[in-house]
Amino acid sequence: MNHHDLEHVDPPFPELGEEVELFLETEAREGVLLYERDGELQKKPMEPWEKGLRARVPVHTSPFRYCFRLPQGYLGSHGLGKTLPRYDRFFHLLAKPLPPEWALGTAFYQIFPDRFRQGRPGLAPKDGAWLYGGRPIRRKAWHEPPGEDGAREFYGGDLWGVLEALPYLEALGVEALYLTPIFQSPSSHRYDTEDYHRVDPHLGGEEALRALYEALEARGMRLILDGVFNHVGATHPWFRKALLDPASPERGMFTFYPERLRQLLGREAHAQAGLRLAPHPGALRLRKGGPHPLLDAPCPRLAPGRGPLPRGRGDEPEKRPLA
Repeated sequence: MNHHDLEHVDPPFPELGEEVELFLETEAREGVLLYERDGELQKKPMEPWEKGLRARVPVHTSPFRYCFRLPQGYLGSHGLGKTLPRYDRFFHLLAKPLPPEWALGTAFYQIFPDRFRQGRPGLAPKDGAWLYGGRPIRRKAWHEPPGEDGAREFYGGDLWGVLEALPYLEALGVEALYLTPIFQSPSSHRYDTEDYHRVDPHLGGEEALRALYEALEARGMRLILDGVFNHVGATHPWFRKALLDPASPERGMFTFYPERLRQLLGREAHAQAGLRLAPHPGALRLRKGGPHPLLDAPCPRLAPGRGPLPRGRGDEPEKRPLA
């Protein structure tokens, strides 16, 4: 994000809804504060102060995005320009609660594990090992360009490969890794998780995650995992129970629409009759405010000497059925 000098923001770390005073050092004697609210541009005239201009405004959202209109042009995070900058080039002010102190100014490097680096090629899923969205997954050669199958395409990158690349990443000046989802899933992007308590065996499982974490810790680097806990995939046990048993506690975790529910149950009936059924790709959003066993349960911390990570259903990659 693009931050205004916090010495010119009072208070520098406001509560959401709190009023802040923004100061701008300039020779201009007039100007307008421009800020975005609900997709619309709002305007507030600025007042003079001893070193330039100032304005008071409540922080209604976080990040609070704003810029300045001066006689000589528009001033945003990328400097002075003749036209109104895009919103991503406004100044950004974060309201509390803030990220942890260590994160401010840290150099992050985001990694999509399947496409980053192969450490152990044997972990990669075989071509056609299971169906995704009614079609077999594809095992791609490492230098083969991406095709039309999207999330069905697996290149076979894994966490062991990330571990091998740490010297290179450290030399770049990287201070923290941000991994896109690594939990078990039938897709290569893994945003439609089917088991939040199991690191995908095709990425190296809990053993690889533990090794990566310990190596990062030894280098003084941080690890961030993308936990998309507000939705699950169609193969997740919570959704399977919710679909098949209206009286189950899991049913209250999802919102079902009657026509779509009839379609899903019809597909399930076909599957139980021995016909082919492939889970629909994509993620199913958990009902807002509904029960959430994963978030309500205690979560073991990933740190040396504090016991093992939660185990899955075994150490070998699961052989997902074709139907």
